[in-house]
Amino acid sequence: MNNKLMFVNCQKCGEDFVREECQHSIQERSLKGTWVIEEVLKAIEKGYQIIETYEIWEYDTIQLSKDQEGLFSGMMNKFLQIKNKLQDGPNIA
Repeated sequence: MNNKLMFVNCQKCGEDFVREECQHSIQERSLKGTWVIEEVLKAIEKGYQIIETYEIWEYDTIQLSKDQEGLFSGMMNKFLQIKNKLQDGPNIA
């Protein structure tokens, strides 16, 4: 939205950078986007309604096998090594 990562409850308020209480109609407030199913289920749990669905994608693999190298596995492993090294570092206190 507006070439920025924004977390809004109203499409129109987000587009117009409105900071006051939302006065828009349900249609104007409706968000259109892409979410993973866990986010959708949490939104429904919180009282949000799904008005329209355009498409749903389902994947056979939902979790990377430990036997496979994933797209970001190398990078993530490197950062986790650095994090662990920093956490185990010398006690400066």
